[in-house]
Amino acid sequence: MGEAPGRWGLAMAVVYLTGLALSLPVRWGPVDRIDERLTTAVVGWVGRHRIVRETALVVTNLGAPVLLALVVAIGAGLLWRRGDLNGARTLLLCGVLGALVETALKLTVARARPDLDSLVTARGTSFPSGHAMNSMIVWVSTIWLLARPAHSAGRPAARVRSWSPGPVIAGAATLAVLVGSSRVALGAHHPGDVAAGWLLAGMWLLLLRRLVVEPGR
Repeated sequence: MGEAPGRWGLAMAVVYLTGLALSLPVRWGPVDRIDERLTTAVVGWVGRHRIVRETALVVTNLGAPVLLALVVAIGAGLLWRRGDLNGARTLLLCGVLGALVETALKLTVARARPDLDSLVTARGTSFPSGHAMNSMIVWVSTIWLLARPAHSAGRPAARVRSWSPGPVIAGAATLAVLVGSSRVALGAHHPGDVAAGWLLAGMWLLLLRRLVVEPGR
């Protein structure tokens, strides 16, 4: 498994520059106003439906930074325990570097959060949604790497029980979509922030696979 710093750096640069490009149409006047109106309408509707609001408050916690860090740590520990040291390192770098790119974009773009009374406390700037982007990266990459046959340095793949990761990965992606949607429902982000977070996470995971995990394929 190639883990050359240059490949990680290339993936980070591509995702960062793509994020900057995505921020241009999102912040363009007409699109920004549509984003604002959609957010106001969604938050108003959620505020009138207690069950939806309380469900969103629970779901949004599944994208909390502390929980995602715990998922990465547990996943890396499981990979290390079964002898897949490269997988453990990859998962750690995937989560940490992905979050760094998201933070760099937030600081660079500096889009203001929705100008309304949100239903949840949210700090910092708005683009892209960290909950949407990081939950997609962490939940999907953890399941995906755990599902791969274990490898250890200089030795063939370990004999592990194989299982089909497709449905579980789809479930992880669906969970991340719900987390991102909850951020709009609670007034913490505009739809454009969340959609960009999902797109950038998908690109990060694709680059991870092509450049880092399976560079020779």
